[in-house]
Amino acid sequence: MKVPSIVMPSDVLKPGTENSLRVVLFACLCFGAAATISHPRAAHAQQYVTPVENCVTDFYDPASYNWLSYRNNCGTAVHVQFVANSNSAISGSVDIAPGGHQGIGRSASEVSAAGGIRRYVCPAGYLAYDTKGNYINNTPVNQYTCKHS
Repeated sequence: MKVPSIVMPSDVLKPGTENSLRVVLFACLCFGAAATISHPRAAHAQQYVTPVENCVTDFYDPASYNWLSYRNNCGTAVHVQFVANSNSAISGSVDIAPGGHQGIGRSASEVSAAGGIRRYVCPAGYLAYDTKGNYINNTPVNQYTCKHS
């Protein structure tokens, strides 16, 4: 019976060392698994987060033609997607810095004619998706989540 040879770390990369490639690949695999277990966020960024709906308030900005505007009351930047409740061409998105506000270019009469506008608020770097995994673009939904973009 042949006894398997022991491969020392200093021998791993020497040409002709039996199984040297396997040892190197095994070491890489072990290191990668250990890094993934100890730092799961580093291995896979958090894909979904809870919406931050309470961070944003609506108002009609007298300094900007009385257009519907969104104010960010949070300490971090947000991404706001908006969609008309009726079948109209009103939809879009804005990014708002902490403490900032942004108008969407629609007056109160336009918003009323569109049956109102729904907003979907996510942290910066995330987009609103419905519960079926569809990006919210031009059809309003009741429930949504924020997916890393």
